[in-house]
Amino acid sequence: MRYSGVFLLLIIIFLFNNCGGGGGYTPSVPVYTPTTTPVVFPTPSTDVSWTVMVYMNGNGSLESITDIKMNELDSLPSTSRVNILVQQSKLSQGGKAKRYHTGTEGAIDDLDLTDMASPRELKDFIRWSKEKFPADYYILNIFSHGGGWKGLLRDEVSGHVMDIAQLKEALSGEGVDIVSFSSCSMATVEVSYELKDSCNILISSQDDVPITGWPYDIILDSLLENPRQTPEGFSKTITDDYINYYSGMNMTNMSLSVIDLKKMSFLVDKVNDFLINNPDNPEEIKKNRENSLLFYNKNYIDTETFFNLIASSTLYSAEVKNSAEDVLYALKDSLIIFKKTGGSTSAKGISLYFSEDTDNMVDFNNNSYSSLDFGYNCNWEEFLVYMSQGAGKSQNLHNSCFIYSLYFLQGVLKLSE
Repeated sequence: MRYSGVFLLLIIIFLFNNCGGGGGYTPSVPVYTPTTTPVVFPTPSTDVSWTVMVYMNGNGSLESITDIKMNELDSLPSTSRVNILVQQSKLSQGGKAKRYHTGTEGAIDDLDLTDMASPRELKDFIRWSKEKFPADYYILNIFSHGGGWKGLLRDEVSGHVMDIAQLKEALSGEGVDIVSFSSCSMATVEVSYELKDSCNILISSQDDVPITGWPYDIILDSLLENPRQTPEGFSKTITDDYINYYSGMNMTNMSLSVIDLKKMSFLVDKVNDFLINNPDNPEEIKKNRENSLLFYNKNYIDTETFFNLIASSTLYSAEVKNSAEDVLYALKDSLIIFKKTGGSTSAKGISLYFSEDTDNMVDFNNNSYSSLDFGYNCNWEEFLVYMSQGAGKSQNLHNSCFIYSLYFLQGVLKLSE
């Protein structure tokens, strides 16, 4: 295929203009205003039923902990309104797994060698649970080590890790209302955006989760006592029970977020708008990053803290500050509930990857950051590369974006040969 010179010129103009430069911006959404109003959700007018699916990866260092959690779950009787199903794998049994229905003695299904990192295995568990115990609402909880956008569910028998694209594959089309993680660092923009079309609600921690994970007996007992809850209402119950439990143990820096996945596209659009407005103040941005880091995982910032520092600073242009306000508004819109114990000052609900090392931006399966839906649809990776290079190597983000556009154009020119 050959392209005319005029057509190629139009491509250059289009790409350059879409890198942005900052002029003439007006806020497209209302200014962000923090609120402390208690969250209240309506109660369903009629009885509803729930199926709870707990996917516990014991094919690794958490095997003994999954036994403890299994004992917690065994103490809970399933009812006509709430059915609790568990798949537990065990490293000591060569990776074999069993499925349980709490209130029923013993396993109701024995599985052979099970790769807990396989999206097909997770999808099969979801489908099996829904077929056996159909309900009005479904919640999936994954008990595993987590690594944010880099992946989760490391299986030491198969040697595999589930990446976020595979998690999306497992959940897509299965009608799960809530996906939740008893895993570290999963309440991120990247993970939430990847799953935005697969589930309605995501519940997880921004940072580390204690090895004991969720107190299943307390959280699910609340559902058994009152199954007449919407997914949003049960999400609040989960958050309250989790934070109260760890506050009672005097544990600091524990948090839990409930994210509305249907609002993630709006949030990512606003992040892109912010980048288009060329936040060209590398040294100040680095300071903002340092003041936004999470307590444990230093590769992630709290998104709200970071953008609030920019919006309230006098060192950025009005366009940059206004677009940061837009991001804050979108964050508020996407966060249903957030609670934390004492100690953590920066955590506000949703994390974002902001590592100073951009030479190895790949997940546990060696997939690039740009292979994520967020990485593909947002210019955040280019922003991180620009920040790691510093102003000395790249005049500003606008020029850096233009260079990426030229790489794209080079590919177009090859097609025209």
